[in-house]
Amino acid sequence: MKKMKNKNLIILTLVCLMCIGSVCASSFDTPQVKVILLNQDPDPVNSGDVVEVRFKIENTGTHTIEDFVIEILLDYPFSLYSGAAQKNYGKLIGSQDGTDSIIVDYKLRIDEDAVEGDNEIELRYTYGEVGTWWIIKKDLMIDIEVEEVNFQLGSLQTEPTRLVSDTEDAKFSIELQNIGDGKAENVMAQIILPEGFRATYGYSDISNLGTIDAESSKIATFYIDVDEAVKENGSEATLIIKYKEDNDKDNKYKEKNISIMIPIKATPLFEIVEIETIPQEVKAGDTVDLRLIIKNTGSKKAESVSIKAFKEASQPFEFDEKSDFIGVLKSGQTGEAVLKFTVEKDATAKTYLLDTEIRTINKEDVLVFEKSVPVKVVNHQKKGIITKEILIGMIIILAIVGGGLIAQNIWNKRRKK
Repeated sequence: MKKMKNKNLIILTLVCLMCIGSVCASSFDTPQVKVILLNQDPDPVNSGDVVEVRFKIENTGTHTIEDFVIEILLDYPFSLYSGAAQKNYGKLIGSQDGTDSIIVDYKLRIDEDAVEGDNEIELRYTYGEVGTWWIIKKDLMIDIEVEEVNFQLGSLQTEPTRLVSDTEDAKFSIELQNIGDGKAENVMAQIILPEGFRATYGYSDISNLGTIDAESSKIATFYIDVDEAVKENGSEATLIIKYKEDNDKDNKYKEKNISIMIPIKATPLFEIVEIETIPQEVKAGDTVDLRLIIKNTGSKKAESVSIKAFKEASQPFEFDEKSDFIGVLKSGQTGEAVLKFTVEKDATAKTYLLDTEIRTINKEDVLVFEKSVPVKVVNHQKKGIITKEILIGMIIILAIVGGGLIAQNIWNKRRKK
């Protein structure tokens, strides 16, 4: 009987060992995903800024994973700055030695009101056709630092109210708010303009704001020109803010960059596509019809279109009709205008650049587009006709020649005597 009990005990022990071995083997063959936060840049990151985080993903099990998908789970104070939250990496090879691991990076924006210190972030993963997601958050901490001075943008205003293409000397006002707890001194803001924009004059893209106390704001004002080629919708500019913190012992300037969208509204635009004068050759003393074909090259219909000429004092034109009304021009449509003037009789023969203004109404705003129109005045002399000036010149020459002949004749007579 005792031998039988010992035999059963041995069998039971062997079965247990086999089960343990099977479990261990099964566990060893199961994929083991490990996620490590390699680094964050910058470290620490200031509230309101963008941080790049890099994760290393390893499979320490022997089983290779197919269709491996990793996703970052975003919650306050994090939001995705660029790229996709979910990424598919295909295979995740088992028994990795480091060279087969995957490096995953994300760019995240930190909320302006983020809490200072380590803030937990979560990732989850799945693979194959399992349909199950596993969440990883252990030891995944982003270090956030709250600046004593913390800038953000407030209201944005432009003059004219509707900023459109082909605008000069537009006033661009930006409210700069210090939502931090410290005072900012020697604050200077500079706007870096995108293609198609430029500062109206020297240093009009810089605004010196002095001191901005905590929980207060000031208005940065810039003056910009918008090229005709700039299309509607927004163009991204960058506001560079340089300042010193009140309690900074090093007394060093700090810098913060903020992106700004410059709103451009849809607008009509104009080109003078054809110029004709009647008569074709304009001469001094002529009465001229100046025929202009104007095209709306913009993306919006133009209401109440008109054109007006502005001559310089030195230009030899007297206008009978210096303006003309065209009316409505749809996008891509052309219209005709005729201006009438008389060329002064003593006009110099050359090409004159006549300044004109094309006006249209865009809601409550009046848009003005300046265009130059060349008017060529040719020499009014005709072949075979002797002018008064030429006749006087000929008389003077004949008088000189005649006088010379008379003087020579008198001199010859005296010699003979």
